Amino acid sequence: MESSDLAKVTVIIPVYKTEKYFRASVESVVKQDYPKISIILVDDGSPDGSPMLCDQLGEQYPNIKVLHQKNGGLSSARNSGLDAVSPDTRFIIFLDSDDCLVPGAVQGMVEKALQSNADMVIPDRYTKVFEELQRRVDAKHFIYDKEFSNPQEFVINIIIGKGRAWRATALLYSYSVILNNKVRFPIGQVAEDIIFNLEFLTKAEKITIYPHSTLLCLKHAGSISSSYQPNFEKTIWSIDHRVRQFLKDTNMDNSANNCKADDLLARNLVAYLFSIFSKSNSMSYDEKKRLANAIINSPDSKSVLRRSHNLPYFESPKTTIVFATAYKLFQFKMDRLAFWLMSLRA
Repeated sequence: MESSDLAKVTVIIPVYKTEKYFRASVESVVKQDYPKISIILVDDGSPDGSPMLCDQLGEQYPNIKVLHQKNGGLSSARNSGLDAVSPDTRFIIFLDSDDCLVPGAVQGMVEKALQSNADMVIPDRYTKVFEELQRRVDAKHFIYDKEFSNPQEFVINIIIGKGRAWRATALLYSYSVILNNKVRFPIGQVAEDIIFNLEFLTKAEKITIYPHSTLLCLKHAGSISSSYQPNFEKTIWSIDHRVRQFLKDTNMDNSANNCKADDLLARNLVAYLFSIFSKSNSMSYDEKKRLANAIINSPDSKSVLRRSHNLPYFESPKTTIVFATAYKLFQFKMDRLAFWLMSLRA
């Protein structure tokens, strides 16, 4: 098949303070064996040498478009990239500028999308790249015991039910679904990926799961996911609101699914409490306890944390055991013991 007949894929890469990493990120896309790829680099007002490197790469590779903007955050940069997508694009891939695509990932996902006529291709695994240890480890985004093609079933059973598949990077999205429904990333939130995915999957008609890694995910100190986020409680309630809205929008607002939404809320609250007691939080132990108590004893949190919940999926059995213990301690109001456990875990 001639390359002109192939479905065009546009890869959007926001760039901010990743001068050390993002040439490798871009070249992992350039070196893909799929011949019809366009790349949009969005310099999000980066204060290092990244803007100049963006321009150099734009001059070096004819399929790269470079955008420069004032710093607005990851969501803003991705949205700017979406606004600049050419109308002949069939599929969108988002990639963080310190991560890389696995060789053959684009070809594999496009073939899977076209074979199944899917609006979204979701890899069930990824590869962790540990910078300091110089090693790679394959990991599961999620596990499943049935093949999903219905987007709503996938959201209920995996995104809500297991608290997994939130990531928006290295997935394949139908551009027409994004364009026709004006799907965008929310501004000013930490967990923007799940909001975007819920919005997209509300409108999508069919998905397919790709049983291969597509993402080389760099693990290094200073990444957003490794740090305590002081405003994450606001994001938790935003996610919960969007989850409940998804259930209403898809006519799946029933008691069983609302219980799964409660499970997800409990998972997010407990995860945030663990982060409060982590070493990345500079508060004193007493300050951490006061903050944790304020969260636990708020009416909405209390109504969830004092009940029994199904556990989400974790890769590590040890993490599963620790979460199960924390759930029970909060259920039976043994908060001080839960805090002690969390401080040890940190």
